[in-house]
Amino acid sequence: MLALGQVVTTTSIANAMSTNLEFRLFILESIQKHLKHDFGTICKKDHDANVLAIQDGGRVFSLYLIPEELGINQKKIYVNTEADRSHTIAFGPHEH
Repeated sequence: MLALGQVVTTTSIANAMSTNLEFRLFILESIQKHLKHDFGTICKKDHDANVLAIQDGGRVFSLYLIPEELGINQKKIYVNTEADRSHTIAFGPHEH
């Protein structure tokens, strides 16, 4: 299993989570998927790089598409765990 370190979000993700319960659940489910090596909508090359990064201590990232019915202006979120496993962050496409 992947060590996540401290789990954080950007301010815009946190603000959306505070006003939209369904989006909050989506973010928590996405982080759980990331933890279980379900990296979402990434290509095979990136998936293979993540598997190797988990074994060798590299950065691990995931991409999840936000369902339209959640009413969020963004189409996707990223979850990134740093190579040193100090923290994991959920962020939008124009953040980080």
